[in-house]
Amino acid sequence: MSEKRGDTGKLIYDFNECWVTEVQNKEGRWYRTTCRMFRSWDGPRRIKQSTEMYQSHTTQFQEYIGPLFMYNTNLEVEPDNRCDIRWEPGYIHTQSLHRHRK
Repeated sequence: MSEKRGDTGKLIYDFNECWVTEVQNKEGRWYRTTCRMFRSWDGPRRIKQSTEMYQSHTTQFQEYIGPLFMYNTNLEVEPDNRCDIRWEPGYIHTQSLHRHRK
C-alpha cells in the first residue's frame, strides 16, 4: 500500500466560501477570483455576501481584513502589499491574474 503524498490537508478559510471574492491588481482593477487565490492574495481584497447578491442591483463590497496564507498552504504570512499571490518558496505556478485581450 502506498502513502498519500502532496496536498492532503484541509485549507483554512476564515470566511464563507459562498461569498463573492475580488482582488485588486497593480493597475487598480478589481477581479473576481477563487477562494483559494483570494486567501493568498497579498494586496487589496474585498468581499460580498452572496445573500445580498439578488436583493439589489448595486454592488456593495466590504474591504476584507483577514489572515494571509501562502498559496495552497495553511502557513500564515505577513502582508507586504505586493499585489500578487504569495507563493510558497520553490512552488512552480502557472496561474496569472492578467487577462489577455485582443
